[in-house]
Amino acid sequence: MTYTRIFFFSVLWLGLSFSSIVQSENIRFGFNSSISAPLLYQFENGSRPFATGGMIYEMSVAIGDELAEDYSFMRIPRQRIGVDLPANRLDLVCHNSPKWHLFSNEVQWSHEVYKYSNVLVSKKEISAHLNQIKNGKIAGVENFVYGSLEPLFVSGQLTRIDTASVHQGVKMLLSDRVDFVVMSDIEYIYHRNLHPALRRSQFVVDQIDIHCALSKKSTLTIEHLNKTIDQLKKKNIFQKIYDKYLSAYSQPKPFVYGLNNNDSPPFLMYDKNVEPPVVSSGLFIDMGIELGKRLQRPVEFAVLPRGRLDGKLAEGQVDVVCYNNENWAGDAAKEYHWSNPFFVQTNLVTYLKNAPGIVAPKTVKDLKGQRIGTVLNFVYPSLEKYFADKTLIREDAGSGLANLEKMQNQRLNYVIVNNLEFNYYRYRFPELHKAPFEFDKVDIKCATSKRSNLKIESVNQALVEMKKQGRLQKILFPNGH
Repeated sequence: MTYTRIFFFSVLWLGLSFSSIVQSENIRFGFNSSISAPLLYQFENGSRPFATGGMIYEMSVAIGDELAEDYSFMRIPRQRIGVDLPANRLDLVCHNSPKWHLFSNEVQWSHEVYKYSNVLVSKKEISAHLNQIKNGKIAGVENFVYGSLEPLFVSGQLTRIDTASVHQGVKMLLSDRVDFVVMSDIEYIYHRNLHPALRRSQFVVDQIDIHCALSKKSTLTIEHLNKTIDQLKKKNIFQKIYDKYLSAYSQPKPFVYGLNNNDSPPFLMYDKNVEPPVVSSGLFIDMGIELGKRLQRPVEFAVLPRGRLDGKLAEGQVDVVCYNNENWAGDAAKEYHWSNPFFVQTNLVTYLKNAPGIVAPKTVKDLKGQRIGTVLNFVYPSLEKYFADKTLIREDAGSGLANLEKMQNQRLNYVIVNNLEFNYYRYRFPELHKAPFEFDKVDIKCATSKRSNLKIESVNQALVEMKKQGRLQKILFPNGH
């Protein structure tokens, strides 16, 4: 497939982390950036990577939700955990062990969250005992600690080859550059599903008690955290998540969330520090992440031009688009399942108060003869007759932001934006005002492909929960109406 795939973690709409629209920063969870799927699915998007799902992600979400406090996610390199935690630049890391770090006395350790085991993986059958494996090359993740293997590395009986991730180690194994890869039992299930020839040891390399490491300077107390963990264990939440990932049949599969690359802020934010610029965050990213959290499935993002987005959705290469309407989709609409509406979008005429030559319009008729900033290929049903008879002069740009910048530079007097854009841009442009009339009201929906295994009933249920808990309002209108 030729579209851009984005594997994701926490989103920062204004350059922060996880859904900064959905959550205000309060309790800050950290994730080790070296961890890979299925423990953690990550969005490698230039200078602002984040995570979109996985076992560790789901367990952290469970803790955050049970705490009943706002929380955010931060993806950081492992070597920085020992610096950022004691300094309280993040509050806690909940895939951790006192055995892994030299800073173990500088943080508070929670009750055990769960256990997991590391095993050796090879392309051939592995001997029954660890002491029978000698002189082999073993791929491990840089800076990771591997229990019973460590003395063998030190003595030279085994050669350790450091890699950036388990995924890279598997690539080295498949190309015969190493003899073994050390990984968790859950990662083995995932990789064997991709490469059936892989074999695992029947013995475990080490069994790890996993805890949360909590900064001593955090506003979250260790007593509150431990009470939360105990409550979740009593409900069997952690075990259910673990068991789900321990089976090839129940490991959650990512779904593809489609994005229109013509959308501008607040819908999509671009990281312009890389070339070409990549999508780094935005309202629609937040929406996709929150939906994935509700569905308990990792998210991949497909960034496409509008025309190709409709085609990929119809073909099933994109599973869902959550900024859609039957009228916008045209003939392709019959290829989709449609969710219930989750908000109403309206168009507005905006202008800069006190700008030269501005007359505050009270009706469309007050705009007669004016050039109006519009977006290329966008349809404005209520105004089409005025454009057709030249009562209004349409001036297209690539985005609403481009039009607002033209207006700020006095190249336009009036610009059409929707209510979401206006809610966002009125803070960037304090003089931005709207005319006292709205038009082209549209019910906004999610559309799922009829060829997808993502059920529209599940999407509808997720939307109901998001609305009931106030998440939709925080995503769509973070600054209020």
